[in-house]
Amino acid sequence: MAGRGDKVVNLIEPGLCLTCRFAATALVRHVVTGVESRMLHCRRLDCDNWESVDAPPVVIVQVDKLPK
Repeated sequence: MAGRGDKVVNLIEPGLCLTCRFAATALVRHVVTGVESRMLHCRRLDCDNWESVDAPPVVIVQVDKLPK
């Protein structure tokens, strides 16, 4: 999954992502520090609930199963 241009963004209303069919939780590894953390992974690339931020690059290690 690396190399797809994944980036970290701020969510304006995080609660909306919990029920979104395009969102799943993912385990990511920060490229610079090597620290792993859980984040939301969104397959919808035109979402209005995002706010771009400057953040260190991440590599997705695992994406959990998307809700049905």
